[in-house]
Amino acid sequence: MFNKIFLMIMFLFLFLIQNTLAYEASCVNGKIKWFKMGKEKYEKSSYCLFSYQDQSFFISKSCYQEPCLAKQEIKKPIFVKDYYSEYGTPVFKLCKALLGTPHIMSYQWKGEWIASNRCVFKDSSYVQGAYLLIRWKEYIIKK
Repeated sequence: MFNKIFLMIMFLFLFLIQNTLAYEASCVNGKIKWFKMGKEKYEKSSYCLFSYQDQSFFISKSCYQEPCLAKQEIKKPIFVKDYYSEYGTPVFKLCKALLGTPHIMSYQWKGEWIASNRCVFKDSSYVQGAYLLIRWKEYIIKK
């Protein structure tokens, strides 16, 4: 009997720790590099890595902490033009459909450059494109 109670308490403890950590983020003041008109651009920025559905994603710090366009509420299905076309990526097509600007970029994390992409919105918030695909996948009308 004692062993069953102990195991249940341990299971509950581990479950609570895992769910708590899933919503925490690691944030830094770092650098981002990306290309504009064929030229490499650098910017200082505050960003975070956070977990969503057992994956890690990159997001602007202000957007992680407050409401922003990058985390806009899903209200209705969205049409993504030429989703199945062999040209362009689904991530960039979704970003444009959400009125964002896609960037191929790298961000600095613990002294290393990590290649990625982001979707930047009018309020200067940004999020990694893969997060948008996972979050919106059931609402995308593909043609």
